[in-house]
Amino acid sequence: MMSLRQRLVLVLVLGLSTLVIALVAIGHVFISADDARERAAEANAEVGAQTLVDALLARGPGAAAAEIDLEQRRALRSIVGSNAGGAGGYCLRDKGEIVASASRPWAVDARKPGRVSEQHVLAPDLREAVERICREAKPGDTAQARVDHPRDLAILAAIPAGDRLAAWFITRVRTQSGREVGSWPIEIVALAVAALALVGVAADAMLALRRGAADLRTALVQLEGDLRAPVPRPRARELREIAAGLETMAAHLADARDRERALEATLSRDQRLAALGRVAAGVAHEVRNPLAGMKLRLDLLKRSGELGVESDEDVAACLGEIDRLNRLVESLLSASRTKGGEAHAVDLAALGDERIARAALVADAAGVRLRREGTASAMTDRDVLAAALDNLLRNAIEASPRGSEIVIRVGDVDGAPSIAVDDAGPGIPEERRAELFEPFFTTKPEGTGLGLWISRLLLEGKGASLGYAREDGRTRMTIRFAAAG
Repeated sequence: MMSLRQRLVLVLVLGLSTLVIALVAIGHVFISADDARERAAEANAEVGAQTLVDALLARGPGAAAAEIDLEQRRALRSIVGSNAGGAGGYCLRDKGEIVASASRPWAVDARKPGRVSEQHVLAPDLREAVERICREAKPGDTAQARVDHPRDLAILAAIPAGDRLAAWFITRVRTQSGREVGSWPIEIVALAVAALALVGVAADAMLALRRGAADLRTALVQLEGDLRAPVPRPRARELREIAAGLETMAAHLADARDRERALEATLSRDQRLAALGRVAAGVAHEVRNPLAGMKLRLDLLKRSGELGVESDEDVAACLGEIDRLNRLVESLLSASRTKGGEAHAVDLAALGDERIARAALVADAAGVRLRREGTASAMTDRDVLAAALDNLLRNAIEASPRGSEIVIRVGDVDGAPSIAVDDAGPGIPEERRAELFEPFFTTKPEGTGLGLWISRLLLEGKGASLGYAREDGRTRMTIRFAAAG
C-alpha cells in the first residue's frame, strides 16, 4: 500500500517524464517540419528554374543567346512575379555572370506597389551562390545550393538553357531553426510553465505533508505527557483539520481523565469514611460501657468523703478525662448515624436566633457578642442543621478574641439559601486548609477533631454543603443548601 508521500513522489516523477517526452516530441515535429519545408523549397526552386528554361526555349532555338531582349525580360518578370517570395533570372554558364534577374517581393518599386522590380540587386552571398551554381549547371542535371540567413533559408537551383545560358531561381523559406535567439514557440513556453507549476505544486505538497506529519508526531509525543498540550496547525488543510480533531479529542480525554480522578477521589473518600464510621461505631460501643462503669465508681468514691485533698483532685481530673472520652464516643456514634430525619421547610433566621440563645451563656463567659442578620428558609433536616450550627458557634466562640462579635448571616444567593457563622478568629493556617474537614484534625489542645468532619458529613447527607473562607481578617463557615426547584 503506497503512502501519500510516495504517491506525490510518483506524481512528480510522472510530471517530469511527461515534460521531457513532450519537449522531445515537439522538437521532432519542428525538425520534421523544417525538413519538409526545405524539400518543398528545393522542388519549388527547381520548378521555377525549369519554367524559366521552358519560357526561353519556347521562343525558338535562337532565343538562348547571351543577350536577353525586352520580350524575354517581360516573360521573366511575369514568371517570377507569380511566385511570391522568389527571385530568378538568367546567367552565363561559363562565367556565371547574371545577365537578367527579377524578384518578388524584394526591391519593390515604391511608386508601383505590388509590381516586380526590373532592377533586382542580389545580396553578395546570394549573387556568389548564383554565379557558382550557374557554372556548375550541366545539361540534364540541376545544380542546387542553399544559403542560411539569420531569419530564413534561401534555396537556389540552376538548369542549363542552351549552350551558353542557364536559368536560376531562388526560393526563400522561414524555418524554426531560423528563429531569433530567445524566441520560442508559445506552445513550448506554455508547456514549460505548466510543467514547472506541476513540479512546484507537487514539491510544495510534499514539503507541507512532511512538515505537517513531523508536527503531528511531535504533538503526539507531547500529548502522551500532557493531554492539554497545544497541537500545531500544519499548512495542509487536511492535516490542519486532523490536528484540530486531535486537539479536541485530547481535550475530551483530559476532561474524562479529570472526571475519573475526581470520581476515584470521591469514591475513595466515601469508602474510607464509611469504613471509618463502621470502625468508630464499633469502638464507641465497646468503649462506652467501660467508661460508664469507671465514671460511676469514681463518682461514688468522690461522694464518700474519705479522700484527701490530693486524691480528690486526682479523681476530679479522671472524671474530666472520662467526660471528654464520652464526648468523643458520642461524636463517633453521631457519625455512624448519618441518616437522620426527613427534610422540612426550616426558617433559618428563627433557627439562628434559637441557637444564639442556647450559646449565650458560653459567649458571655468568653466575652463575645452574638448577633444574627438576614432571613431565608430552606428544605433540610432541622435537627442535623441545629447540631451543625451548635458546633460552628462553639468553635467560633473558642476562636474569637474577647470583645469581638460573632454574626450568623442568613441570606439567599443566586436562588440558593445559606446560613454562615462569621467570627474574628485567626482561622486555619494556609498550609493546613486541605486538612480542615478531615477526621481528627484540630488546632485546639483538647479538641477531638471530629466536630467539623461530622457536621459536614451530616449536612452532605441532606444535600447541603459546608465551606470555609477567609475574608477581610474574618473567618466564615457557610452552609449552603440546594436551590429551590
